[in-house]
Amino acid sequence: EMEELGSDEEQRPVARNKIFVGFSFLMTQIEPAQARQLEKMIKRMGGKVLKSVEEAQKEEANLNAESSSSASSGSIPLVLAPRPLLTRKALYAMARGLCTLLPEFVPESRSSRGLADPLSFSIPYPKPFDGRGVPAPKKWASLVSRKGIDPKPLNERIFSSVTLAIFKLNQEQAAILRAAGADLIPVDRIRSQSVPRRAACVVSGQHGVYVEDYEGVVVGFPWVTDCILSQKIVNMDQFYCDELDDDAEDDE
Repeated sequence: EMEELGSDEEQRPVARNKIFVGFSFLMTQIEPAQARQLEKMIKRMGGKVLKSVEEAQKEEANLNAESSSSASSGSIPLVLAPRPLLTRKALYAMARGLCTLLPEFVPESRSSRGLADPLSFSIPYPKPFDGRGVPAPKKWASLVSRKGIDPKPLNERIFSSVTLAIFKLNQEQAAILRAAGADLIPVDRIRSQSVPRRAACVVSGQHGVYVEDYEGVVVGFPWVTDCILSQKIVNMDQFYCDELDDDAEDDE
């Protein structure tokens, strides 16, 4: 038997307890003391603990790589949260067609010496703008078919085969869009010469934008959030960015 987690002495887990091999975990808005306990538990059971969405995306990319000779094998990233959230880590889970999981999933897996049922610990999605989101976890056929723990294949995710121009998004926002299957083209200005015709729209990290000779649509990141919560591409009308005039740009 392993010693209790409160022990000061680290003890090497026996092989049969390494039930999280092949999985990695992000934690969002979990109390620091609980997060430390969970991290110890996860590592003792063979899992990885990640700090950022970018790290998680690399883990998933390594897992999906065709070459099996990679020096660092990948893992399936899962996200632990105490309640329904719209943090970037939570959005990363949902962008891949997964729910966030209650942190109790970890000690329950330890107690049962095998993966606990993820569907029993899956947190329902927050409601999107129109109030009609995905079903509750145990009633969501797609999630049930994936046992609550396998992400959707990349070609089945929301923005699969969609090209988006991105303007002033941070790295985690861009990573969330890539996780949702989008092909991204960064632009430094919103103008017809900069935005390729194949881009469905421009997604901006700023609500107010200066648009120069561009007749396409510019939406804020909340549109991406709403698409993720709905698990489909939603109408853009409620998410247009405000267009600034020349003087507003000069003041920035």
